[in-house]
Amino acid sequence: MNEAARLNAEPLLARASRWRSALADAATGPLVIASEVMQLAADWESVREEAAGLDCTTWLRKQFGAGNSLAWFEVRARAVEKLGEACRRTIHHSVAVWVANNVPEGHVQAVKLMLMREAKANGGNPLTLRMAQPRVREITGRSEPKKKTCARCQELEKLLLENGVAPPE
Repeated sequence: MNEAARLNAEPLLARASRWRSALADAATGPLVIASEVMQLAADWESVREEAAGLDCTTWLRKQFGAGNSLAWFEVRARAVEKLGEACRRTIHHSVAVWVANNVPEGHVQAVKLMLMREAKANGGNPLTLRMAQPRVREITGRSEPKKKTCARCQELEKLLLENGVAPPE
């Protein structure tokens, strides 16, 4: 039985329960199930009756909470497509989305390998976005974004520096 036939044979609530279990791993769970969610969305009309006539996004929100809409899973599925299947269990879902959207194509493979290596070195725990961003910037050669300040704040910082006081961070 191929994957699509197996998924269609599985009752909708059983699928939701299995996905809920996968989402218990908040770091990588969304990447693990994103492609299955997209398959379900593509074939939604065949299971709409089982979902009491709800549309796919409404059903997903009802099952997994307000933040987990079809668009949310779609972004993660695109990240898996760009980074490859191997990233699903080793890269944090928010890091995968950030990398897919912000890293130039020529650096994606190096960044992916670094993130997977760091996760392995970290006892199998994927890097969070805050941990990954500086490492990714080293690979891509991009500098950290400068802190934006208003003109008045710049004047006050200049005044503090003139008086020998270090401005607050």
